[in-house]
Amino acid sequence: SFIIRELGDYTKALHKLNIGQTIFVDGPYGCMSLERSRTAQGITLIAGGAGIAPMMGLLRELAKQSDPRSIRLLYGNQSIQKMVCLDELMSLEKSMKNFKLVLLCEQTENCPETLQPFVKQGFIEKEEIQQSIESDLNHQPLTQDWTVYLSGPKGMISATNQHLKEIGITANHIHF
Repeated sequence: SFIIRELGDYTKALHKLNIGQTIFVDGPYGCMSLERSRTAQGITLIAGGAGIAPMMGLLRELAKQSDPRSIRLLYGNQSIQKMVCLDELMSLEKSMKNFKLVLLCEQTENCPETLQPFVKQGFIEKEEIQQSIESDLNHQPLTQDWTVYLSGPKGMISATNQHLKEIGITANHIHF
């Protein structure tokens, strides 16, 4: 499946395609495989904006496998109205025993009541990442056996990498 964000003339014209019409797609780039987290005790997915697309693929696969590990998703966007797949995320949060969802928004106005328990105002910062991991570890020291997947704007990836390093997640456990 595709998650397409309207950004320009091309994406605004996609609805004009005919069923069965041949198209060419380039990308995505990077590596988002659960193979890299096979032995991890927990997984944190961090998505900014349209970066939620590969995370949805990982979450769907984890749900399909009934993965028993702790799984966290920090999904950031400017506003709740710009977030996609919220119904599916809420459903996964209910059906996956060890999955916890945190939605981080710069602007939290007009947030539907059903989403309010998951929404925090702000950005994907070191404290949010650390809390998502430590909440599962009962505030014990972080082991090196926690895997993090990142997808989003370059600035977010860069800042988040620095936060993860400060928390103690080594580069071989960070994938984007």
